[in-house]
Amino acid sequence: FPREPLARVMRRALKPTTMLERTAVRTVQMSISEFVMVVMGEATDHAINHNCRSVSAEDILWALQELGLEVYTPSLKTLLDKFRAQSHASQQGQSRGN
Repeated sequence: FPREPLARVMRRALKPTTMLERTAVRTVQMSISEFVMVVMGEATDHAINHNCRSVSAEDILWALQELGLEVYTPSLKTLLDKFRAQSHASQQGQSRGN
C-alpha cells in the first residue's frame, strides 16, 4: 500500500494536533501486507478446494469468517453489492451507447 495515501487515511483517524511518525506508517504498511497475505492464503485454499481457478470476492469473505473476522463481512458485503450494482449500471449504459 503506498505510503502517502495510507498516511492520509491514518491522519483522518487522529486528532488534528497529533503527529504521525514515518515508522508508524511503515508499521501499518507491514501489517496490511501481512493481513492481505493471510486472508488471500485462506481464500486461495478455499478456491482450490472448490476446483476454482481464480479467487472470488466470496472466497475472500469466506476467508475473513474462517479467520474469526466475521464482524467485517456484513459491511464488506454491502460495499461489494454496491460496487456490483454500479458496475452493472455502467455496463448497461455502455451497451446502450454502442
